[in-house]
Amino acid sequence: MIEVRVDTDTLSQGASGSITGVISLFDKGWTFPESEWNDFPVVILAWWLEALSTLSHTGKPAECLFMDGSQVLRVSLTSSGAWLVECLASEDEEPVRIVQVQPSAFMRSLREASRSVVHACQVRGFQSTEVSRLAQLSLAQAAGA
Repeated sequence: MIEVRVDTDTLSQGASGSITGVISLFDKGWTFPESEWNDFPVVILAWWLEALSTLSHTGKPAECLFMDGSQVLRVSLTSSGAWLVECLASEDEEPVRIVQVQPSAFMRSLREASRSVVHACQVRGFQSTEVSRLAQLSLAQAAGA
């Protein structure tokens, strides 16, 4: 089962208000893009929640982007109702890993990661429109689950 992982101990807020930290996907000892990938988890998680919510409601494939680098997750609906997650180093390359997941399990992992990031930001006093947006999206997703 693929999991969204954020190391909340690494979260930091810069002078501009942007929050960075380690975020990756984990599947049976394998990570994407890498285990210590430092990026903008608050923004990324909000993007992913929106994109995968659209996939859930419309069946339209989703692209889940990272902010740093060219890595992308392409997520599409299979005929069996599962999601096919393709991990690509860049949009123009072949997938480095393809995993089939149950949508509910993947969304649960995404919501849990989002809630833990929001909580960690609140505890540290990190305030931004992105944190508020992620909090709203994770609550909306939980209500719709």
